[in-house]
Amino acid sequence: MLSWVKARWRGVVAASAVVALVAGVGIWSAVQLNTTPPTAVDCSTLEADTFTAANALSQACDADVEVLAERTPWQSSFATAENAGRLEVTTIPSRVLVDGEWTTLDPTLVADKKNGTIDVTAPVFPMTLNAGGAVGRGKPLGSITRDGHQFDVWFPLDLPVPVLSESQAIYKLDKGIRLIVSVNVDATGFLPVVELADADAAARFTALLDAARKKSGGASSGLDIEFATDLSDGLSLTIDAENTIHAVDAEDEAQFVATPPMMWDSSGNELPIHAGVTEVGLTDRTRSPADGDQIAPMGVTLSDTTIVVAPDAAMLQDPKTVWPVYIDPAFGTQSPTKWVAVRTGGYTGTLVNWGDISSSMLGQGTGYCQYASSCNVVFYQRLVWRFSVTGLGNLAGSDITAATFNVDGQHSYNCSSQTTTLFRTSDINGLGTGSNWNNVSWLQALGNRTEAQRDSCVYGGKGFRGFNALAGAQWAADNNTDVLNLGLYVSEANMTPWKRFRHNANLVVDYNRAPNVPASPQFTNPVSTVCTTVLADRPSIASTTPTIAVTSSDPDATTVSTKFEVTVQGDATTVKWDSGNLVAMANGSQRAVMVPASAGLIDGGVYQWRARAFDGSKYSTSWSPWCKFKVDTSAPAAPTVTPVTPGTPAVYLENVPGGGVGQAGKFTLDRGTTQESADVVRFTYEFTNAVYPGPNSVIVDGTGRAVIDFPAPTTTGPVTLKVISYDAGGIFSPTTEYKFTVAAPIEDAIWTLDEGAGTTAADTAGEPARPLTVSGGADWVGGPHTLLGMLSL
Repeated sequence: MLSWVKARWRGVVAASAVVALVAGVGIWSAVQLNTTPPTAVDCSTLEADTFTAANALSQACDADVEVLAERTPWQSSFATAENAGRLEVTTIPSRVLVDGEWTTLDPTLVADKKNGTIDVTAPVFPMTLNAGGAVGRGKPLGSITRDGHQFDVWFPLDLPVPVLSESQAIYKLDKGIRLIVSVNVDATGFLPVVELADADAAARFTALLDAARKKSGGASSGLDIEFATDLSDGLSLTIDAENTIHAVDAEDEAQFVATPPMMWDSSGNELPIHAGVTEVGLTDRTRSPADGDQIAPMGVTLSDTTIVVAPDAAMLQDPKTVWPVYIDPAFGTQSPTKWVAVRTGGYTGTLVNWGDISSSMLGQGTGYCQYASSCNVVFYQRLVWRFSVTGLGNLAGSDITAATFNVDGQHSYNCSSQTTTLFRTSDINGLGTGSNWNNVSWLQALGNRTEAQRDSCVYGGKGFRGFNALAGAQWAADNNTDVLNLGLYVSEANMTPWKRFRHNANLVVDYNRAPNVPASPQFTNPVSTVCTTVLADRPSIASTTPTIAVTSSDPDATTVSTKFEVTVQGDATTVKWDSGNLVAMANGSQRAVMVPASAGLIDGGVYQWRARAFDGSKYSTSWSPWCKFKVDTSAPAAPTVTPVTPGTPAVYLENVPGGGVGQAGKFTLDRGTTQESADVVRFTYEFTNAVYPGPNSVIVDGTGRAVIDFPAPTTTGPVTLKVISYDAGGIFSPTTEYKFTVAAPIEDAIWTLDEGAGTTAADTAGEPARPLTVSGGADWVGGPHTLLGMLSL
């Protein structure tokens, strides 16, 4: 894995915030300074849990910061110092998770005597092998656990205690028969290879298999090898057209895989890979064939949960076969990366997830291996890598700003500079054992390099080479796919351009999605008002310097700047104020800004404003919609008050006693017809007597009026009704005071009943007189004056 760490530093700038406030019709402003000293940022660990936190740290430290929530063994995500994002995926896991902690991948095998297993030190997924001997009896050859699923594979023969050699466990089964189990180079699975030293060893191996079948009841015969499996609940085995076996879950997602088996002999000579090259190493055929070896695919069938591998009888019987012969099924987990070498010429056969030719001849070659004396056999070969980059399909091509394919160049035929071109290739059969020279298409030339790559050359040593893969990554993003296949091509006219590369490549993709269109546009001062795009519904704002706000965000969780623009309503070209790109704030923050007095907004003017986000290199795809508003700083006229007539039950005229205790009334409030009052939206009112609750609020109707109730009074005396109009901008009118009196009871008629005779009692209260006529034979008695000893009233 390659990594790049930036170490630029910059100062910290403190910003002040300006807040506009409104009290009544008066507008005032205050500057609020941030007097809290900035907190020191720890830049010693450039990691954070989320993109938002990573971006904040990357900006403070001016360095790339990894997002831990996105980390996998193969892929890393970064918030970059450039306020953007980066994806990096490696063919070999750059780290693995062991006991909840990330650590370096380590395929070394160690014996666990306590549990009677052989463990892989630090694999991608927990993996154990059989310890052999009495301890290993009845236990699987190997087990892999992934995300709660387990895959166990049995070998049909009893296993002796193995010899451990780094990432290999070597079981000696009989004379000339070894079972070499290797942990895959990427520690995602294990590769059991049966090595048969000669034809006699093949015969002995057949006899051992026959004996085992008699005990187990197996139905195969000859050299057919039965690998019984055991799957955790929810998994089942399937086989595809390429003879790849998948252990799939209920969602048909492959959790484990057994790649199509193949066998090879030892035909390839131990020669330098190229003429004139002194580096020579013994080929390690226990993992893969060497150049020039005969290769044959093997038959594979699935019997319930048993995988049966059938070696090629023709190769075993061919007198040209050079012993030892190697037989290899492989078991592992699905990986987001894969690499293959497709061949043609002297022999066919595809190398999947190939390793080094030998300890001193690293990697595999690409080009035309022209001379048998140098290459063991004449053939053509090309190298292809498959990357599955989570998130790449969620981007658009325009979001990809850079992409680099980095690969370890180990050798070139000579020191003449030759061009190597990176191609985007097809994804036939998912790139694997089904891929071959004819069905891998070379679709699009990307970047290229012209150089030699040998330490013995004056110019052009070994090491990683970076190829421009931008167009390939943009194609993947535009086509909404996470998969990108990349292949290396050199001229195949002769052997001079031949070069050798290792499998440990990586793909680095830099991207920057445009910020989101600003959301939640609103006024926050002088009142909190959600803006509207409909002119007829525009709010009236009681300020020539209102505070407007939006929420700005970025899909990459980067810091975001906001740009505001205020124009005359309906005329986007008459710009009253342009804020420019304001200081960037954290992703998802509300950005509020006061329109300055220099914008020249006037009372009665109708305007519109909008906002756009900027992340340092890209603007949001559009502005926010226009927010319409009117500036209204003039107070409305005082409202009028009129008693509702006829009364229900009383009418309370201004400055006149009326009604009485227990007699309710009604009043009509009117905003008036002045221009300043045209946008009055409500009244507040209260009756001064303590028995009447207030203040109260009422909305005006379509005529600018509202009818309010005067509750039935419980006492007599003067009452003052106070009414204030409020317009849409929150400006209020002078107070209207309407005074009236709740009348006390008075006598309409007074009868003293002191006549003593006759049939009429006189009314002494006044005009008009209302005499009382007595009838029915009533008798006179002494009236109140007589009873009280008074001569007159």
